[in-house]
Amino acid sequence: MPRISVVVPVYNIEIYLKRSVDSILEQTFVGFEAILIDDGSKDFSAQISDEYVSIDSRIIVIHQKNQGVSVARNNGIEYSQGKYITFIDSDDWVTSQFLDRLYRACQDSRSQMAVCDIKQVKDAVNEKPLAEANIVLSNVDAIEKLGTSMDTRFRGPVAKLIDVSVVKKHLFPNDRRYAEDAACTYLWMYDCDRIVLIPEVHYYYYQRDDSTVHIDYDWHRLDAYSTFEEMLNFFSEHDMDKPFHSCLCKYLHEMTDGYERCILLKRLEIAEAIQTNLRKVVKRRLNVSELLEYKHREDLLPELKKFNSFLYERYLTDCCYGLYALYNQLDSDYCKQIIKNRLVRIIKQHHPPLDSFTYVYEIAFPKKMKMYWLNKALFRKLKGERIDAN
Repeated sequence: MPRISVVVPVYNIEIYLKRSVDSILEQTFVGFEAILIDDGSKDFSAQISDEYVSIDSRIIVIHQKNQGVSVARNNGIEYSQGKYITFIDSDDWVTSQFLDRLYRACQDSRSQMAVCDIKQVKDAVNEKPLAEANIVLSNVDAIEKLGTSMDTRFRGPVAKLIDVSVVKKHLFPNDRRYAEDAACTYLWMYDCDRIVLIPEVHYYYYQRDDSTVHIDYDWHRLDAYSTFEEMLNFFSEHDMDKPFHSCLCKYLHEMTDGYERCILLKRLEIAEAIQTNLRKVVKRRLNVSELLEYKHREDLLPELKKFNSFLYERYLTDCCYGLYALYNQLDSDYCKQIIKNRLVRIIKQHHPPLDSFTYVYEIAFPKKMKMYWLNKALFRKLKGERIDAN
């Protein structure tokens, strides 16, 4: 009987599949099974998966008609034999110590879940993990720590080793195409007595231009809103203020970004639906007193700046986008002034680049921006005249 079940959903991923499966077979931990669920692939992914069955007896392949990644993962959960389970996306890969480090961390700390660090990459790269002391947290403390920053480790099922009995209580929603992976993680965490964090990179998340988060914007993208609403309800019911406000900020960012993309892509019906939902969320979730407290993400920025520039830049953007969304959806001049003052403070403290944060500067310093655009137009005119003269 395997101690760990590794679940890998597979769909049209022939270019990257071998790298992912090979990294699993290179594990120093041997007591595992790897379940590859082919979700009706139209390329050679199914054949590649079947070839591995003859290479290693620990590989199991399940073929299903195309039903989406949630159904694939749920079928893998149902078929699993291990006491613990982990999920690896078929275009990602792990270090050779991935299973061993997470399994031993669970055993040593008597935790129901182990979480390691993730590194997002564009090209194949492997680094030797730097060994650091593990951090053992209660369920609530883990949600507070990872949920406050909406950390990548918090939002998805990967880079984790979890007691399978916990996972089976909260399966992936089969009716969602987007953000389905974030719908379960916080519930799994809450059902664990202890969670151990391993501050070492053992999971590599490959950023593909053709992945589901980068392709054309369609109605399915709004599936994410159901996940956000469930998370907000959960955090509100359990009095988790910091994760609540961070999740709300991420939600507002998602809607604002989606609205702008739909306008550019001329998906006007979807844009209108997003705008309607945005107004409902602002009206339902926020009032003046909450606006005054809407600073958890802003308070987090100085700490992020100290140790992780990537997260710092990302959450600076999220914070500004969230406040920008509020500013444009509220009618109250008083509320708008609160937001404007906050944006002024953010600019003065963090100096976001003007080219990328023009929308923020337009609200915070409208007079200066007017002069900026006038001067820029004059400069372009003069530059053009020089070019013509030559």
